[in-house]
Amino acid sequence: MLSWFDKRETRRKTIQSTLHKADEPPQIPAILDGDEEKTTAVEDRMLGKLARLQPFSPVAIRLLRLFDRDDADINQIVKLVQSDAALAAEILAYANSPLIAVRGVVVDLHHAIAVLGANHTKNVATTLAMRSMLKKAPKPGDVGRVGLLAQNTDYAQFIMSVYEDVPAILQAERDLCALDHCDVGMYLSHAWKLPDVFRDVASQHHRAEGQTDIVGLIHLSCSLADDLTFSAIAHRAGLPLEDRLARSVPEALRDGVRNRWAGAEDRIRQRVNALDF
Repeated sequence: MLSWFDKRETRRKTIQSTLHKADEPPQIPAILDGDEEKTTAVEDRMLGKLARLQPFSPVAIRLLRLFDRDDADINQIVKLVQSDAALAAEILAYANSPLIAVRGVVVDLHHAIAVLGANHTKNVATTLAMRSMLKKAPKPGDVGRVGLLAQNTDYAQFIMSVYEDVPAILQAERDLCALDHCDVGMYLSHAWKLPDVFRDVASQHHRAEGQTDIVGLIHLSCSLADDLTFSAIAHRAGLPLEDRLARSVPEALRDGVRNRWAGAEDRIRQRVNALDF
């Protein structure tokens, strides 16, 4: 019988071996060809090419769709998971975690998925996909801008210009692309079936001044970034701190914002300069 130490070492080596393959591009099995999810006619008219943008990797999308099928077979699930080394490593790690408390060491994906069951495996796949998506998008409000960049090549030049204020930016987006990034973010959040809070932030983050919910917090964050000239698209309507506090921050919270404001620009610049582009 393996000792606890031997089990741990076997588990570590198995997961480490799987992780070493994570840099290799996934080879996606064509087990769901011809079964792609269709967008609605309304979404097609409103978004055009944007309706077909996908938030997750092709492997994650196909796996999540496979779980929704009544005739899904464990061999199909294993085949898909094997094509994504990062996902395979996560599932193996979870199957060997104290939360599952399985006897022995799980070193085989077929065994791991059988131990976890469909729901747990789907949850791991969804969590990993969301984590990856959120790393790529700085905040939900930028989802619409990513969509406009993907749809219209002229938008890359658009974002390099300077505008009078945020309403002028939104109007210029509508003139160029028919929709502004708030509209696109709302429709994409709906098409991707993201939580309602994502849709609210994407569509209302420039229209929530004075609100104290998460949408209002994102609005304030955007406004403060604009005031420090760290706006996503440059404009001339930045405000001094005290004017911003009086306009956008409830009185009870103003001292807290003042205390955190000192040195904020230097801290942001340090983080920006540390990014590896």
